[in-house]
Amino acid sequence: MNKYCLSKQPVAGFTLLELATTVFLVGIVSAIAVPSFTGLINRQRLNNAQEQVFIVMRNAQSSAKRERRTWAACFRDDGSKILSSVTRLPESNPTWACTSATNWRPLLGADSKHIAINSTYTTLRQTPANYYRARFKFDGTLETTDGGAAVQKGKVTLNIRNETNNIKRCVFVSTLLGALRTDEDSKCTI
Repeated sequence: MNKYCLSKQPVAGFTLLELATTVFLVGIVSAIAVPSFTGLINRQRLNNAQEQVFIVMRNAQSSAKRERRTWAACFRDDGSKILSSVTRLPESNPTWACTSATNWRPLLGADSKHIAINSTYTTLRQTPANYYRARFKFDGTLETTDGGAAVQKGKVTLNIRNETNNIKRCVFVSTLLGALRTDEDSKCTI
């Protein structure tokens, strides 16, 4: 028996080396897992934003057919979040711009601040800067003249705000009939 031990029970616990090894291993696993988890969250945010852009455009198109009037799907990036609006256009103003819309809503609620419109690859009509729109006629087709401008076929391309990765999501208005489709990454840069 050890003459320095006051108790007859064995000493339980961890040594300093065991604790240091555990902390070191947890740190390595965290360093690997956190970036992967962040990437997963960002991809999910982009997917949700892409779905919402699609819904906004489809809503404008459906409203145009239902009411037999011209409607617009408008998007803008104010530098801190993406906002969207679905608006019936006044019949008396064929040059109506999205700046006149009053029903702007965050595209994704609180997550709108994490997503940005990629102005390099977004090709929808832009009037003025950072305001993008698609106008649908009474039959759901795209407006073919827009104040003398060309047809509004194009796409809205989204990416993570303030990141330089190549993760992109886009929604195309791909035909004069107003066909909508979605795509991702390199297919959004075409």
